[in-house]
Amino acid sequence: PILTSYFNPREFGIYSIIVVTTTFLGTLFSFGLPSAMGRFYFEENSEKYRSQVISMTLFLKSPIVSLLEAIVPLPKIIFN
Repeated sequence: PILTSYFNPREFGIYSIIVVTTTFLGTLFSFGLPSAMGRFYFEENSEKYRSQVISMTLFLKSPIVSLLEAIVPLPKIIFN
């Protein structure tokens, strides 16, 4: 209800499509990395091993985040 007071129906529809698309792409492109990191992180007590798990997860996740950040300016482009 709050957003509908700021957007007209057309703008709100576009906004909703963008939110659904970015959420879907984020889920699709995460490849289950958060779950995998949780599983492997607690597999061993070694700090070196845990550091490697976190580093690898961040390394794999960075292209995904970059892709989604490229989509973020779309609302500005569409609404102007």
